[in-house]
Amino acid sequence: MITSKNMLRPSAPEIRELLQGKFVVAGTGHRPDKLGGYSLPSGTGAITNFRGAFSFLSNFHPSPVQFEGTMYATVEAAFQAAKFLDLRVRRRIAQAKTPAAARTLGRDRKLQLRQDWEEVKVGIMEDLLRQKFQTPTLGRSLMATEGRSIQEHNTWGDQFWGISKGVGQNMLGLLLMKVRQDVLLHNDFPILQDPEQVLVDLAVKYLRRLRDGNPSLTVISGMALGWDTALARAARQEKIPYVAALPFPGQARRWPEASQELWSELVRDAALVVAVGSDDLADADIRSAMQWRNEFMVDQCDLVLACYDGSFGGTHNCVQDAQAQHRTVINTYGDWLSMSGLVDDVTTEVQRTDGVQIRYEERELTVYPVQNSVFWLGTYEVAGVQFTALIHGEQLQTYKLQATVQDVAEVNADVRVTHKKFGEGLVLSQTGTPLSPLGVRAEVQFSDAVRLISVSHLQF
Repeated sequence: MITSKNMLRPSAPEIRELLQGKFVVAGTGHRPDKLGGYSLPSGTGAITNFRGAFSFLSNFHPSPVQFEGTMYATVEAAFQAAKFLDLRVRRRIAQAKTPAAARTLGRDRKLQLRQDWEEVKVGIMEDLLRQKFQTPTLGRSLMATEGRSIQEHNTWGDQFWGISKGVGQNMLGLLLMKVRQDVLLHNDFPILQDPEQVLVDLAVKYLRRLRDGNPSLTVISGMALGWDTALARAARQEKIPYVAALPFPGQARRWPEASQELWSELVRDAALVVAVGSDDLADADIRSAMQWRNEFMVDQCDLVLACYDGSFGGTHNCVQDAQAQHRTVINTYGDWLSMSGLVDDVTTEVQRTDGVQIRYEERELTVYPVQNSVFWLGTYEVAGVQFTALIHGEQLQTYKLQATVQDVAEVNADVRVTHKKFGEGLVLSQTGTPLSPLGVRAEVQFSDAVRLISVSHLQF
């Protein structure tokens, strides 16, 4: 049995002995609440805490929504912006880095509140919640709370939206239950594969590819719920040695019981178990504990296998660290979209007027926002050059992205994009990295406006 007493420290010589001469792959990826695999605690009692497994109920939870033509990263940000008619104020709130910062701006009494706010606020909140839970992962999580009362208990005295000191109208909870009922009655979500098994299958797929050229393959897993756990499960299934790199010994102590049991099994079967930090550190500064664990994994590896949607957080920091240390990074997120059932692939052939044959792989995506990512994704190959084009735009509609790139085979040639809706456009500038699922972000001049698109793996 593994206990904190026989967990290795990061400097232990056993780690160097195991990894020396091996091809080491470290995994980093999102929690299951972003990838749709969180096992909700069982029970029939009221849900009163919007944290942990039920964090998706919080208005702070990442879930892009639209209000009067502007996209916001969270319901909280959109709701706060809706208080004002001044577009400059709304823009500031949309650009806030966190939902807490958006809320602070929205509560600034120096700003002019719209006169009809008290009459419209409940309707606006309901509309935003309906958008949020049209996401398959979030909608299914909401459906899983069927039969349970949802109550927004708080300690800051809000007795309108929630319940404080046993008193309150619980308007947010009532709206969530109303939306839940409608989702249960009318949901038309695509049939998704089992999210936890999809992650394991995805990890197996990539580990097999990597092992073909690297028979000494060894894996380091950070053992978090989601992609990390899937990678450890895949390594165990494929009989690939793996190191369980724990941020602290009590990593799983607050997880659902089933998740704790799986974690214990994977830790038990690991070739080595490393506790990078202590429980005391985690209690004092959980983010530092996670960051130290990620840095340890990157320091030891040759390649980082990520499942990363481009949003900020621990996975983002780990990928950034890997890039800074010139480690190879492979992002599996696009494959996850396809394997989970959120994206359908259709392949057609297009004959260009100059005779060049184009293999056109169209991915039609009904725009259910996948947490921080709202996009239409299309992958194309023109004259042997592969790239991904992504157009931001209206939410919750279906588009078949019709785009081609001309002259990409010629180095330094002007690159023009033709889009079914926006017409032909000229690429003005580019920033970003192909490692992000947003790819290389580019400004494109269309006839009506300059629009931000993302083009990854496009070689200028």
